[in-house]
Amino acid sequence: MVHLDESCLGNGAEGDNPGGAGGLIEIRAKGGAIERRDFYIHSPATTNNRMALAGAIGLLQLLGRKGVRLRLLLVSDSEYLVRGVREWLPGWIGRG
Repeated sequence: MVHLDESCLGNGAEGDNPGGAGGLIEIRAKGGAIERRDFYIHSPATTNNRMALAGAIGLLQLLGRKGVRLRLLLVSDSEYLVRGVREWLPGWIGRG
């Protein structure tokens, strides 16, 4: 299970608005114990929506480097990210 969240100071305002995203990764280890890891990213000029997508992409890149297939439950309060993955992704892929 992964919990993601993002923030952007001054979101929607003109100028450079710093933001970041982070996540808590919980993996059930052999023997049933839960191992927890966290990660974060940041940008000096961004928006909440960009950080939501960047956090999810960063998570997938991080997990992809492990070389193991995982079943993933992603928890996010970002409507943009949730609808993007569940509804809009095929269109985004189709448009390149």
